[in-house]
Amino acid sequence: MSAEAMSNEDKRSDSRLDVVWRALLTVDGISYPCELINVSTAGALMVLDRELEMGQQFLLDIAELGQCGGRVAWCNRPQYGLQLLIGDDLKLKEFADKIGLRLKA
Repeated sequence: MSAEAMSNEDKRSDSRLDVVWRALLTVDGISYPCELINVSTAGALMVLDRELEMGQQFLLDIAELGQCGGRVAWCNRPQYGLQLLIGDDLKLKEFADKIGLRLKA
């Protein structure tokens, strides 16, 4: 299979963990409630009923975890792939594991 033919799933070097986390996404100074439905070490799948653009930067505030910053990696409203770029360790999966969630098979 060529590199171009690889799906996003194939390109991932880290597994995803299914979660249901409420968060607050801030874009251009405006905050929106959202939900994270899976996470990896430095990425997340988010559901948000607002229009975002690929590459758009944001701050994400996750209860009990804190704030992190990042950019929108891909868009398929209402789902968005997030690349987390700044924050405290950016270890979302480790946090989820500590609170008792299981890895997606």
